[in-house]
Amino acid sequence: MEDFVKDLFRLARAEFADRGIERRTPPQGGMRSGHEATSIGTIGPYEFGTGHHAGDSFNALAFSGAQGIDGTQAAAEDERSAQILDHLMPPKRSQECERGTQECVRHAESHAIQYIGWTMTKNIALTINGKKHTDAVEARMLLIHYLREVAGLTGPHIACETSLCGACTVHVDGKAIKSCTMFAVQADGREVLTIEGLASDGKLDPMQEAFWNEHGLQCGYCTPGMIMTAKQIIERNPKPTDEEIRHGLEGNLCRCTGYQHIVNAVRAAAGK
Repeated sequence: MEDFVKDLFRLARAEFADRGIERRTPPQGGMRSGHEATSIGTIGPYEFGTGHHAGDSFNALAFSGAQGIDGTQAAAEDERSAQILDHLMPPKRSQECERGTQECVRHAESHAIQYIGWTMTKNIALTINGKKHTDAVEARMLLIHYLREVAGLTGPHIACETSLCGACTVHVDGKAIKSCTMFAVQADGREVLTIEGLASDGKLDPMQEAFWNEHGLQCGYCTPGMIMTAKQIIERNPKPTDEEIRHGLEGNLCRCTGYQHIVNAVRAAAGK
């Protein structure tokens, strides 16, 4: 088990160094796993300690610049790996794990990787709606959260949080993407188009105009994602049939209109 943790952290440190990802101190309360929590909690019979204690200790131990007992970096790595293992899994539980199942190893790996993601940030530069943006973001931040919380573009919406509804759809390098399925760091160097970037000089995009004229919305929550997906449909197929439009919109859910007016809107935009 200790060798597993050593290998995990060595690989992770090398990977992040290659990508230029920086480290930062986790906030008080340690990492989050699913919900805001100060306790990592228990998994079956295996205890993982509290968030504040383990999070702060992880940062200090995993990224300390101190050398090992024999003065070598390798020795320091070994010492820190052993100490980190104690924080991820107390010695008693570690011994049980040696005699236990792979479940314990999977949980230790999961928590270690989450710690790494929590303490790392990366500088990204991308173009959004024709404007350059440069920001330092957490490695784990989703593109939808970056767009809404960092870039201040709230047109893409968060709804299902399971990549099913399509309300968060944007264009990345010309392709319709559900931004909840992509990390912000993956957008580094790319061009992103959101619903806010469609209108020009105060004039709506033809697809926006068609949704307005054909009453292709009610509450409007799904509309930004619908429009971004619909634009890709007619870009790929300038004269789609109603069946092709419905097929193209399968990844976007609407709980209001029954879809017919949306289909009418896409057809009307294709005719322009």
